Amino acid sequence: MQSLGQHPRFKQVKFTIKTKIFLLHSTTISLFDWAKYKRAKGAIKMHTLFDFEGNLLAYINITNGKTADNKGDYEIPLLKGRVIVANRFYNDFSLLNIWDSNEVFLVIRHKENLQFTTVKENEVPEYRHHHIIKDEIIES
Repeated sequence: MQSLGQHPRFKQVKFTIKTKIFLLHSTTISLFDWAKYKRAKGAIKMHTLFDFEGNLLAYINITNGKTADNKGDYEIPLLKGRVIVANRFYNDFSLLNIWDSNEVFLVIRHKENLQFTTVKENEVPEYRHHHIIKDEIIES
């Protein structure tokens, strides 16, 4: 069981999730001349998955700096029933479909200009975090 802690901008709310949570993040490191990124510099991109409970690196994929965040995430090993929390949404429904088909739960923040149709709106439990306002099944 995991309790999510306090984020500096939000009031602390304790709730429990009974499965593993992984945090997904990509970062560009511009140090290497051999990694083609821009004319004046080279870079690599690290696509990382952190185990929230143990604060441990669970997976890393290193690509060249030009690789889009979502393209490096296709290689992530998927474990049924796990939760992946992403700090941004890539508008890559093919990737999200793969994760969903493997019964991986997704927590994402989408872009404001996202074009989608709501297929079904699920009931949001009363005990939810106050920042969770909707639970929808959508399609692009």
